[in-house]
Amino acid sequence: MSVTLTYSKKSYANHTNTIAAINQVLAQHGLRVSSFTDGPRATRFIVQLHTGVNISKLKKINDYMCIALGSNEVRTFFEGDKLIIESHTNDNRVDLAEMWTQDYIRQRDGVKLMLGKDMSGQSLYADLAKCKHILVGGVTGSGKSMFLHELIISMIVHDPVLTQLVMVDMKGTEFNKYAAIPYCRTIDTVQEAVDMANRLVNIMNKRYQTLAKAGCRDIESYKRKGGSMTRIVFIIDEYADLVLTAKKSIQDPIIRLAQKARACGIHLIIATQKPVNAVINTLIKANIPTKVCLKVNTSMDSKVIMDRTGGEKLLGNGDMLFLKDGAFEPVRIQGCFISEEEIDAVVANAVESCNMLKSDDYNEVETPKGKKTSGGFWAAFKRAFGS
Repeated sequence: MSVTLTYSKKSYANHTNTIAAINQVLAQHGLRVSSFTDGPRATRFIVQLHTGVNISKLKKINDYMCIALGSNEVRTFFEGDKLIIESHTNDNRVDLAEMWTQDYIRQRDGVKLMLGKDMSGQSLYADLAKCKHILVGGVTGSGKSMFLHELIISMIVHDPVLTQLVMVDMKGTEFNKYAAIPYCRTIDTVQEAVDMANRLVNIMNKRYQTLAKAGCRDIESYKRKGGSMTRIVFIIDEYADLVLTAKKSIQDPIIRLAQKARACGIHLIIATQKPVNAVINTLIKANIPTKVCLKVNTSMDSKVIMDRTGGEKLLGNGDMLFLKDGAFEPVRIQGCFISEEEIDAVVANAVESCNMLKSDDYNEVETPKGKKTSGGFWAAFKRAFGS
């Protein structure tokens, strides 16, 4: 798959005057800036602390830094033996072309998800298998939908035999572009979403029977023995609205999938703009190990998503905290921007790639409710899972 994208290299501002202003405030404490890292949305000035520094006075230094830098977008905090002064004055967008390198496109070792760039400007990726399931939370304008597009495109660029995508879009407009791809299915009604969740539970149970007969623990060991099993990713946008409408009829199968599905290659990506305990309950949080918190309104919302505060201090527009499975602290990331034209180009190339496969792989088949789908999604399901 080859998509032509425009790459614009970022040129970060010269921080000589900023460092001089910070050093002027730090001089009374016998400190100075030792280094800095330049990220897309913020610059971190790092101050190495030494023995004898009055920490209690440094904790009150934030207001002085705001005055010295002439900005309210300044945050100071401690990381080990360092004082970090974070200035949120950058406005450099991360483009898809910066993440979508030739090495990324060529790699075939699992399904790598594009995340964005960290505070030092390094591109970060995550392995879908290691993420297991992903919980995403953020208010309107936080960049939640853009981040979902980022994950979807990450999976689309891989060989279609690796991943099948099912996307629940209650608005009916967010993911409709992907419906043209044979191995993608978009759902925009509550009943269809409930039916799909229950169908995936049945597929999960059949897969475990297959794994047990083969003497395998998970999908990876099954593939090593020569077996063929496709990963399925169930993506739900606006999960809170779905729960408020369908209640336990959607919650029960989602919880079962979260508890058991990861080992047999079924993954959940659940996004919500209403991170409340009634929606993201204890069982959901306990069984979805990877959390992504974008801008939220309160520290309580941040705690619901990732059991810690910090999300309420984010800047929005893709500024996020990424807490991967097993990590003690989240990583701050700026997600990338994806234009409508880039999405169209990716979809067109994916459709073209699928047309090169056998035509009978994507024949029109009936859904469980007796309806027809021309996307060929159910044909792929029937072929892969015998369901």
